[in-house]
Amino acid sequence: MADGLSFGESIRRVRTGDANATNQLVKKHCEPAIRLAVRARLTDLGMRWLLDSMDICQSVFAGFFLRAAAEQYDLGQPGQLLKLLETMARNKLIKQAEKHRADLRNIRRNQKGVIDTG
Repeated sequence: MADGLSFGESIRRVRTGDANATNQLVKKHCEPAIRLAVRARLTDLGMRWLLDSMDICQSVFAGFFLRAAAEQYDLGQPGQLLKLLETMARNKLIKQAEKHRADLRNIRRNQKGVIDTG
């Protein structure tokens, strides 16, 4: 992983806030796979226009690193990390898509003269 470190050592350094270990983990091992997973799920052209795969990835990594620093994850292998991040990305994407669809419904209701109360 980072500078030839084992996966376990890289995760340990990420937990302590080592910026180099964090950057290496993201750039070399996680970001390409997670961005690809997000892009593969963005099949709706309307959602592709509204949601950026990099924004979703950054949000996922921010959440992961906050929780990793709090030692909320017990990751022993790189595959576990990728699976976790892919799941987080899928959930984030679903949540964002639902939010945008709800916002669109509210806009349509307001255009028809219905007052939005929420």
